Amino acid sequence: MARNWTIDFSEEALANQIAQAKETAIAEENAGPCVRQVEYDHQRNLIVFYFANGSQFAVPPDLIQGLQGATVEQLNDVWLDRAGLSVHWPSLDADFSILSLVQGIFGTKAWMAEIGRQGGKQTSEAKRRASRENGQKGGRPKGSVKAVKI
Repeated sequence: MARNWTIDFSEEALANQIAQAKETAIAEENAGPCVRQVEYDHQRNLIVFYFANGSQFAVPPDLIQGLQGATVEQLNDVWLDRAGLSVHWPSLDADFSILSLVQGIFGTKAWMAEIGRQGGKQTSEAKRRASRENGQKGGRPKGSVKAVKI
């Protein structure tokens, strides 16, 4: 079945569409965390986001999927969308929403699971001490609810 498309290409219709797009952009800008500037701080090895409200957010690039091992030049090759709601590194083909980054979502579920796994593998004197203390108490407590096979 063929469809008949009716599209109004008049100047008035175009002007209305542009006005509506501008209103939508302003609403989106006001709805989310707007970043006005993003930069790579080479000395501290941090990606720094400067928000419109004066606050800042910084994260090491190696935590962000696609940025690990990037050169200074690649990390400096960054741009924001007009509304300040997403960030893009063209030379690394990496795109992120600002809201996701602020929420601590630095990549796909698999990437985040790997970050958690790596964090769990870290050892420290505090972890060793806590493990020894827990062992002296009899180890990890047994679960109070037994699994039932259905």
